[in-house]
Amino acid sequence: MERNEITILLDMDGVVADFVGGAIEATGLPMKAEDVRAWDFFDAHMAVDDFWEAIADTPGFWRKLDKYTWVAELWQLLNDTGCNIVFASSPCADPKSAAQKLEWLNGVGLMGHGGTNYMLGHNKWLMARRDAILIDDSDWQVRDFRRRGGHAILFPQLWNNNRAQCSTRMAFVRAAVKRYLAEIQQQAPTPAPTEDVLTEATRVVQERGSNYGHPREHFARTVGQINSLFAHKLREPFEPHEWAQMMIADKNARIVNNPTHRDNWVDIPGYSNCGHQCPPDGGADHAD
Repeated sequence: MERNEITILLDMDGVVADFVGGAIEATGLPMKAEDVRAWDFFDAHMAVDDFWEAIADTPGFWRKLDKYTWVAELWQLLNDTGCNIVFASSPCADPKSAAQKLEWLNGVGLMGHGGTNYMLGHNKWLMARRDAILIDDSDWQVRDFRRRGGHAILFPQLWNNNRAQCSTRMAFVRAAVKRYLAEIQQQAPTPAPTEDVLTEATRVVQERGSNYGHPREHFARTVGQINSLFAHKLREPFEPHEWAQMMIADKNARIVNNPTHRDNWVDIPGYSNCGHQCPPDGGADHAD
């Protein structure tokens, strides 16, 4: 499937890899994974330094973490969206952590499949943007990602604020992904025009001609009103082609304020064409 420009950032620990279960086993904590209600679940039993030291002393800890039972369904759901899938994980201070995380991904057959990539780092909000969706089990990672303009789904786990959704977590994630994809697509910028400025100018002149009449008639009505309104100030009346010159001057003035606005660049050759179709009194009539 061809990838689109939307990126889904998928957390590892707590979403696809069972860090909690592995940590309880490695540290010998007197609890089960279903008892965990916070990320600092070890706090009542051991110091934080002792907790991470026990994990670092466990050979191949990160590489050997179990895969959650829902990973295949989650992966299929995300891969079917056609989005770019990037694993986003925060290695701990142990230098072995980052390398073993990549080994884990390779071991479960997710790395390099379907356009998959990875980014390792603590501040996932650095990857936040309008067309990015983070799926993470950390309340604060989700909060910070949203604050920086990205979309984020708090993956239901017993230790976060979406614990009530654990019994239907995949249905919850599926609905959230669908909702965010729809929002991103609705907010997508208008595609750049495929026609060049001169082609668009010609088309616009033809469309306006069908609505407003021939430039000779339209501009004659316009300058007729101006000549009437300002007769006390004019030495001689304006002619229709001079209205085109004034509008070109107006468009040039607008370009000074915003040179990237396409409409002004389109209108200048359009008014030039209209002015050419409005010969001065006594001049030869030009072909349309």
